[in-house]
Amino acid sequence: MLRLRCFGRIYQIDMAGVPAPAPTLEEALGQGPEAAELRHMTQAHQAHWRITQLKGEDAIGVGEGITAAMRMMHLCAILSHGLPDFAPLGALWENSAALCDWRAFEAGVEGTYRAIEQFNQGAEKAADHLPAKLWVGLEARDQDAGGWARTRGLEQFGGYEMEMTMAGWDYQQSAAYLMMAVRYLLREGSIQVGEFIGLGEGFLPVYFRLRPRTAPLTEARLFALEPAPAGGGMGQR
Repeated sequence: MLRLRCFGRIYQIDMAGVPAPAPTLEEALGQGPEAAELRHMTQAHQAHWRITQLKGEDAIGVGEGITAAMRMMHLCAILSHGLPDFAPLGALWENSAALCDWRAFEAGVEGTYRAIEQFNQGAEKAADHLPAKLWVGLEARDQDAGGWARTRGLEQFGGYEMEMTMAGWDYQQSAAYLMMAVRYLLREGSIQVGEFIGLGEGFLPVYFRLRPRTAPLTEARLFALEPAPAGGGMGQR
């Protein structure tokens, strides 16, 4: 175990000379289309490191959550270049259960630097460079009511998770639009309950509004993105 201070925070690094727990990896492997390549990577690894922020916890909020996530990624990148025994094959982001190889993780780090640079230049969509798919995972499946998707890890940024069920859509469509909502939240800083937001590519966005849902006391607050009523949402943010 190693503790260090970086970015004004205290982090703990736990080093284990055994592979990461198999159930944890299996859960992560089930979330992405690159499962075959990632499975080969996980079978090749022989040890794992776990990095945790101990003190100086940031308050819940989109800006604070983004800053904390970037610091964690930057620390991992620093360690990968600065310690001779730290040669990672991949990374597992625990909040989202998202798994990626190390090349993709470093690309995500580069994305954070581009986001910071463009934000300082006043670019409107600087946050689009952030590695949203690593920070926020999605669970999705087809149900009788339609395509269903739910975030995992969004609580770190917005203080809640979101879900979507769309009649006539499959789970891939619902997941795609829910990830657009995640990027919207990271870019705009908030989505208010009852607010209409337009999601999609091109000139014909699909409008949704945020509604509270009931969730068990042991889980994060849950909100649903529901399609706006016919004619609703036009002209609103």
